[in-house]
Amino acid sequence: MKTNFLKSAPIFLAFLIMGFGDVAGPLTSQLQNDFMLSNFQAGLVTFMAFIMFGLLSIPMGLYQDRKGRKHVLLLGLFAALMVLGIFLYVGSEVSMSAKLPNYLSEKFNLDIKERGLLGTMFFFISLTTGRFLGGVILNWLAPKKFLIITAIVSLFGIAGMYVAPSELIAIIFIFIIGLGFANVFPLIFSITVDTMPERSNEISGLMVTAILGGALVPILTGGVADLFGLMAGFLVPAACLTYILIIALKPAKA
Repeated sequence: MKTNFLKSAPIFLAFLIMGFGDVAGPLTSQLQNDFMLSNFQAGLVTFMAFIMFGLLSIPMGLYQDRKGRKHVLLLGLFAALMVLGIFLYVGSEVSMSAKLPNYLSEKFNLDIKERGLLGTMFFFISLTTGRFLGGVILNWLAPKKFLIITAIVSLFGIAGMYVAPSELIAIIFIFIIGLGFANVFPLIFSITVDTMPERSNEISGLMVTAILGGALVPILTGGVADLFGLMAGFLVPAACLTYILIIALKPAKA
């Protein structure tokens, strides 16, 4: 019983911190609008918040490996690539939730305080819907195939944001992005642990610490948006999801 708790604890902690990131995103947009912050400066707000939560996640991650971190180097390239996938995914989710209000405001002239946060709201709704549906879908679909599909759906949704002709179509694509993003974290975790079950403690610990991607990727997204425009900033999460698609297509090797 205790062993099962130790294995599942990082997943619960991960979703706790990711839930905080979902809230931090729209709050960052609100602060950016109220204090006229640049996209890069707004990313620093998220960075500081995630560093605070990192004080919880990193010790928890270390605790998961009861024999110490000395075995981490033995996990191999496959595990390292999957942990990096978690790092980039969490950063992408926070980047999207933070920048969607700015997207609706800039492209469709919606007031962030009144209607701009609709994008983030529908993103959250689709994330929740997708996570409920994910458990059902996995009864018929292998995790690896499901991860490939979710990555493709996410990229399709992001691409749709560039060509959306109206607010309604844009929100539909935002909903599609959320459905794609919803199950990436548990799928990557499941695939990695199933491939290397004897290293589940070390993998769990590393994946919890990788949540700090939510602190760093939004800064990169904001920096690109400041230099080349808001829409260019969305290429950062798109690149992260492309990486996840690549590792999903890669044969698993322990």
